[in-house]
Amino acid sequence: MSSPTPDPHQPQPGWAPPPQQGQPPAGYGQQPGYGQQPGYGQPQPYGQQPGYGVGYPGGPVPGGKRSGTVTTAAVLGIVIGTLTSLLNLLGLVGSSSLGVRLTGFDVLFALLAVVVGVGLVVGGIQVLRGAPPQVLLYAAYAAVAVALINTVVLLSTEGAGSGGLGLLGPAAIVLLLRGQAAQQWYAGRTGAV
Repeated sequence: MSSPTPDPHQPQPGWAPPPQQGQPPAGYGQQPGYGQQPGYGQPQPYGQQPGYGVGYPGGPVPGGKRSGTVTTAAVLGIVIGTLTSLLNLLGLVGSSSLGVRLTGFDVLFALLAVVVGVGLVVGGIQVLRGAPPQVLLYAAYAAVAVALINTVVLLSTEGAGSGGLGLLGPAAIVLLLRGQAAQQWYAGRTGAV
């Protein structure tokens, strides 16, 4: 039994017809659905210059990858907020078992630090999810204020502590979110910082 010989003038299944004289083969040349790109020496459309605009290297890309400084600020907010909340809660709970007497100011200040820590965690998570950074930024401002008050109280009572260390992390969050890279990234999005 022999198979029928295909007709060379009929298109074969799975193969494109042969190109006509003067036309490029199928799959080459201009693709359907794409506009013609201006070539070398052709004028650019009014108001546009090649290589500039929203998509320039290092610039904001709408819907693009989040800036590294924004990610760093968010992660710092989550870590510092978690540590602040946990350590202050442990201090409140553990002080009675250690025989440390807390004043009303100490309790109020610890609860304020817990609230600020929760604000840092919530703001950091929101920023990682793509939300504007206002909650994280305001919580970082509050954490800086709490750290400054703590430092003043420690210095005035000649107490030992790490009041200045609690200032560095929230200040870094503020600086990262107010930096140029974060501002550019948020400007390329719907809401700016």
